[in-house]
Amino acid sequence: MVLTSLALFTSGEVFALFPALTADRFGSKHASANQGMLYTAKGIASLAGGAFAAWLAVTQSWAAVFGLARSLALTSALIMVVMRAQRPHPPAPEVKPQLAGGSGPTNE
Repeated sequence: MVLTSLALFTSGEVFALFPALTADRFGSKHASANQGMLYTAKGIASLAGGAFAAWLAVTQSWAAVFGLARSLALTSALIMVVMRAQRPHPPAPEVKPQLAGGSGPTNE
């Protein structure tokens, strides 16, 4: 009970980090659609994941549940390391428009 409380105590920061991480990785053009997909997937996973873990504990054992959780956590950590190495390119520099009728100031 104590370990579960400690584990869940540290999972709240992800709600603050998701919008920033998603916007950094995929850009801000479709940020609201990306957030909707992210939180929909998180909600479905919270319902289906609990039911699947309960089924796995009944049919297999708790060792299988924790083994699967450990494997998924390590896989997600590996994916984050790979994604961090593949940072998106920085935006192109802004090009300032030229004035009509000339190429800029002259030394006359």
